[in-house]
Order: sequence, then C-alpha cells, then structure tokens
Amino acid sequence: MRGSAPVVTEVLLTPRGPIVSGTLDGVSRSLSMRATWLEPGPVRGFLDVHRTRDFATFREAFRAWPGPSLNVVYADAGGHVGWQVVGTLPRRRAGNGVLPLPAWEAGWESDHLPFDDLPWTLDAPTGFVASANHAPRADAPDMPFLGVDWLDGYRAARLSEVLDGRSDWDVAGCMALQTDVLSVPWREMREVVLA
Repeated sequence: MRGSAPVVTEVLLTPRGPIVSGTLDGVSRSLSMRATWLEPGPVRGFLDVHRTRDFATFREAFRAWPGPSLNVVYADAGGHVGWQVVGTLPRRRAGNGVLPLPAWEAGWESDHLPFDDLPWTLDAPTGFVASANHAPRADAPDMPFLGVDWLDGYRAARLSEVLDGRSDWDVAGCMALQTDVLSVPWREMREVVLA
C-alpha cells in the first residue's frame, strides 16, 4: 500500500494453481485454486469482432477468447440476431468446481470445453435473444456442465416479456427498456405479501 514498506510473499505454484490456504483460517491442508481465465492464451475476441460481417465470422472471432465466460450477442442489418457463450470453460472429470477435490485422488483433472460445445443460437424463433446473466440453458446430463453462479432468470424473463410485446422499437423504447424497474418476483408475490 502507498506509504508502507514493500511486503514480500512467497507463492507456491502447483499444476492445479497457487496454494491459497495460507489465507484461510483453520485449514490444515494445502488448498490450491485453479481458474481457466488465469491460464496464458491468445487474446482475440473483442479485438477482431468489429471486422465481422456475418454470424459465422462473429463466432470465429471469439474462438480465441481466453477470458472469463461471457454472453455475447450479434445483430446485423439483414435482420439476423445471434448469441454465443464465449470463454475458456473447464470440462470437469469430477465435481462441479464448487467444492475442492483431493488432488491425491484420481479424477480431479480437467481440460477445456471445445468452443463448438458452447451454447449459441442464430435467428431464434422469437426474433430476439435476451441475455441477463441467467443460465444459458437448462442443465442436462448429456450436455457439458457450464456452472452454478447464475442469476435467477427474472431479469431475462422481464426482458423477454417486453421484447416479445412489441416490434416497433425506436431509441425512446430502447431507453425505456434500459430503465425498466418492474419486478417479476414482486408481481408474483405481491398479493400474498400485502395480505
């Protein structure tokens, strides 16, 4: 910190990331933490996307996006609308990453999900895509696990409700949508709470 003497800290690195248990009270074993977005890799994605003229090249621009996972959306003058999950996501052999796994046991290893296994859509039947930090799709045993840290879906539901309710969008309508404060949960429980 400014005005303080430098502090030298030893960081122990493992194939599963740095040891972080020194900062956790009462932890008797070493705990390492790994994050795919901390791995070195080429950075393209947002650096190339401004050159795209169709959804295929838009998707291809994000094939080399090593950062944290994001929802990116696409629209063009031809009326096409698309959506793609991008980022380096782990393909876990065991667990889901919420709880630590014992490194001395087999099964903790993971590699990366191939880009082509990440969810995407082009020209959805609704005519729009809504992205609001909600789960990009329902979990299914035959689909790659994407994570657990999603918002509850109410924002996406409200966006979908408003977008589906009109087709005459203009700047004023878009501004109003950005400041929409209707609460879907409150609408669902209002009568019960007020009673």
